[in-house]
Amino acid sequence: MRKGGYLKRPVLKFRDGTALTPIEGFKLNFKPYRGAKSISCYVICKGNVLHAAKEMINNLIYGVKGYEGLEAWFDCSLNVHSIVKVDANDEYVKVANEVSEDHDIVVAFIPDEMAVEYEEDPYMPLKRILAAKGLPSQMIEESTCRHLRDNSYVLFNVALSLYSKTGGIPWTLSEPLYFDCVIGLDSMNKGVAATVAYATPLSFNWFIESGGREALTEAVISCLKEAKTYKPIRRIAFHKDGPLHESEVETLKAALNRAEEIGLVHDPLWCAFEVKSRFTPRILGTSALRFYNPEKGVYVQLDKFKAIVATTGFPERPLSPAQSPVRPIMVEAVDGSWWDFDFERALTDVYWLSELHWASGFTSTRLPITTLYAKRICSFWRAGVEPSKQLYGKLWFL
Repeated sequence: MRKGGYLKRPVLKFRDGTALTPIEGFKLNFKPYRGAKSISCYVICKGNVLHAAKEMINNLIYGVKGYEGLEAWFDCSLNVHSIVKVDANDEYVKVANEVSEDHDIVVAFIPDEMAVEYEEDPYMPLKRILAAKGLPSQMIEESTCRHLRDNSYVLFNVALSLYSKTGGIPWTLSEPLYFDCVIGLDSMNKGVAATVAYATPLSFNWFIESGGREALTEAVISCLKEAKTYKPIRRIAFHKDGPLHESEVETLKAALNRAEEIGLVHDPLWCAFEVKSRFTPRILGTSALRFYNPEKGVYVQLDKFKAIVATTGFPERPLSPAQSPVRPIMVEAVDGSWWDFDFERALTDVYWLSELHWASGFTSTRLPITTLYAKRICSFWRAGVEPSKQLYGKLWFL
């Protein structure tokens, strides 16, 4: 069995309208779907970029050609309460330790990664300190500040990150997902990171649990409690980037049994999917003797429960693949209690969730945010960034 086609394209919902792309929605002045009216910001930078940093902050607030600013597009004011100068790389940490937790976010203009030795790079130490305080942070490299402070592409993406990291949702989906609740999983020695997408219009949150096998159970329970705040949950999908081990599947079953015992679900229909980003096959279109990148949303079904999906591609990527052949993802249903589900609709959920990367208004991600964000949380956690519970509901890891 082998067939393919085009998955339905997602329509994005903003506060005052719908659009096919994020930048289109903002240019039409639809305003972000949900978020704060004002953001309190604390800024750290070296004296040699102070003037450029102030100019970039000003551009973020009021805009430049091609990007009209936080106040116009996001209906949100950015209030800079302090700009603190540092003279050396080791002073960033000292300042971070003294930052008041009353602020919404810390913006740090830091040396370029390649310009400093690893042990002198303030990026990760700042992340650790501020996350423990419950403060999201936005790092901007000094070269970006100097040379791209009036670049509309850069400014728009930074504005999206500031808005999202402080609890905002710039856009969501205008139509419901096929599954009532989609839970993304990633694990490491410390424990488990889980994300949950649910409701109509879609809402999103994340959880971490320390420990062994019990951590996965607790993370799933937390996700189901979050999702049940909107409506009863019946159809549940689990996403994981990479293989789902037998022990993990057994733990998911145990977690669902417990969830049923405590009244979170009743007779759930569930399915677990491996959403793999690392594998060899590509999808290419052909015309005569020429090859082309596929359009986003193209899929090739390899068997009843396995398919390759192009979540990136034309028009975001060049039509010609000579310089940048897009890499699809593989989606496979590997276990569950429900096997007569609509597989194309399940693939559509994966595709649509890849359109919800809230740190970029121009390009989507290969992976759905369910697995992408779980992986990001684990990568920070592995590096010693222990997020405070004050950060729940905020996309601090973007």
